[in-house]
This record gives sequence, C-alpha cells and structure tokens, in this order.
Amino acid sequence: MACGRLPVGCLVRRVPGARALARLLVHHLGHRKVTLVGHDRGARVAHRYALDHPGEVDRLVVMDIIPTREMWRRFDMDSGFARSTWHWTFHLQPDLPERLAGADVAWYLGYFFERWTVQRAGVQEAVDEYVRAFSRPGALRAGFDDYRASFPADAEHDDADWTAGRRLTMPVLALWGAAGLPARVPVLDIWREYADDVEGAEIPDCGHFLAEEQPDAVLTHLTGFLAK
Repeated sequence: MACGRLPVGCLVRRVPGARALARLLVHHLGHRKVTLVGHDRGARVAHRYALDHPGEVDRLVVMDIIPTREMWRRFDMDSGFARSTWHWTFHLQPDLPERLAGADVAWYLGYFFERWTVQRAGVQEAVDEYVRAFSRPGALRAGFDDYRASFPADAEHDDADWTAGRRLTMPVLALWGAAGLPARVPVLDIWREYADDVEGAEIPDCGHFLAEEQPDAVLTHLTGFLAK
C-alpha cells in the first residue's frame, strides 16, 4: 500500500482513515476477504484494518514494526527508542519539519536511507522516487500530518482497544531486519500481547527496508506463511 503517486489532497492522515480507504478499494475490486502485507506505516494501517475487521482478513504480515502503542510506551532512553525514533516527535511539531526538511528534501530523506539500510544497493533505485514524491507541493505536510495524527488521536484509539481486550485473531507473521530498530526488543513476545497466533523471524544482514534489501528471504517467509 503506497501513496506516492496519489494527488496530495487524497493522502489520508490518520491510520483509521487510511484503513477505511484501503478497505473501500478492496471492496471496489470485488474482494471481501484478503491477506494483508504491510511495511512500516503500511503495516500500521494493516494492523488497524485487521483489528477493526477481523472477519475480512485471512492473514496479516507486518514488517519491521511493533504495535504503535508499544512504540509510545517504550519511548525512553533505556530501550534506545527515544534516540533512534526522534523523528516521531520531531514530525509532530507544527510547521517546523516542513520548513527544515523542505529546504533539501533529498538530503533529509537520504539521512534515513544512509542510517536505516545494510544492503544499500537494493534500496538505491527507490531513492529518486521517494525524493520525487515528497518534493511535490504539500507532500511533506501530508506525510508529517500522518505522524501528527498518531499522537494523541490514534494513540487514544489504540489504548481504548487495549483496555477493551481487542486482539488480532487471524494468523500473524512478523518480520524484521537484524539491524533495524525492532531488533532491539523481543518482537514476537510483544506481538503475542496483541494477537492470538503469531510467528516471525529476523532477517539477517538487513536494515529497515526488508523487501528491497533481502527480497529472497522475505519471499521465502511470505510463501511459507501464505501456503499454510
């Protein structure tokens, strides 16, 4: 699921809204039950989709994330999350990220690509597309607004679900890069607090961009999980 070629005005800035848009597309295509595979922000949308509509999701694959609620809960210096996810709180600020990142979009995005990848060659061909997409008028603001909506609005929604005991009931596959941020915490144990049936694996020699950095390993895990 990606928004890079959508008109900027069509970008949905809250996870529930993005979930609703994805579900509308699924129904428009004539499907009523799907398997969802998501990475990073897309995986967070897929998580919400599966939680809100469990009868419509056969299986769920989340790549290089832990639940958003756990990200906020672990935002401290002991875990190292605060230092490594500084952009979450920076992007919450009104107007400042647009002004600073907008001065040199390629440099700003390149900062993350340089630090979040192990197999840079696999990601390189996508860099120009990221820069093109986020250089459009309004695109940076739409992207930052996604973060702004995550706290407190989406966080309150997540806390309410947790308090109500709502869990994922379909099989869940969690994949993460050995050099990525989730590798610092017990990923599977965390996901098992939110889902009934969880399996997963760490992808060796891999950073944040699993599908680009280690496509063969990701494909092996996906085909094995989806064939069950």
